[in-house]
Amino acid sequence: MRKRGISEPRDLEADVVTRFSTQLDRRFTALYSSRPDVGDSLSATALGGQDKALSDYIVGRRGRYCLVEFKAGETAFRSEESKKLRVALCKTMSADRNALRRGKSAHFIAWGTTTHKTLTPGTEPMEVQGISLASYPGTICPLMGFPLPAPENRLYSDQFIEMFLESEQLGANAVRFEKYLTLLFELAGGCASTELKAIEGSIYLYLPPNTSHPPELHSVRFRGLEHLFELTRGRKPNREQSYERDLGDDFQRGGMTR
Repeated sequence: MRKRGISEPRDLEADVVTRFSTQLDRRFTALYSSRPDVGDSLSATALGGQDKALSDYIVGRRGRYCLVEFKAGETAFRSEESKKLRVALCKTMSADRNALRRGKSAHFIAWGTTTHKTLTPGTEPMEVQGISLASYPGTICPLMGFPLPAPENRLYSDQFIEMFLESEQLGANAVRFEKYLTLLFELAGGCASTELKAIEGSIYLYLPPNTSHPPELHSVRFRGLEHLFELTRGRKPNREQSYERDLGDDFQRGGMTR
């Protein structure tokens, strides 16, 4: 029986997800508020039961996408070793350079942190909660015995969000993201083409004002990867444009500075 005031590890993980989502929401609100006459969209959605093959969360905006795996704290990283699909993923990335490149740009891990700070003069230090993020391949795969050449450089959540939403230095483009998700579904033994059509989640859609309505913000459902791309790019992906930009490689240039 759970004691009052005592959080289970899964509860703490959910708290990290909630705090990260709140930060994303606030920054997205500031972005579209600064340009109220321009439409915008953001996918920041938990995947629920879909996370077995994929991850906990999808972030997407302006044609860039990533998966985020959440942990209550750094000590929970080892739990990934018990997941056969993740071991298979790390093994694949250790042998396939293209898979590793996709993983570096498309897959991150986030975890809760605490620091003791005196917030008000004359008071006791408090435990201040934060969130850090790093490359999933570079952080988790070495724990499984796969020393991948993918630095685990860490960012605070506000740095990560700025680099993803504004500086456009993080995330995979649509082509690379689809290829990475295809790999994850194949490792899980599913039919990738079918599974990609079955992905579901939510998107914040900002509609600028016009003669018939004031500015509006809606939470809309996407059904399938193509629908996600349409809603977060404003158009269908150009399949002739099959290049893969190395946006995720810029993650190596960040890092904590505080």
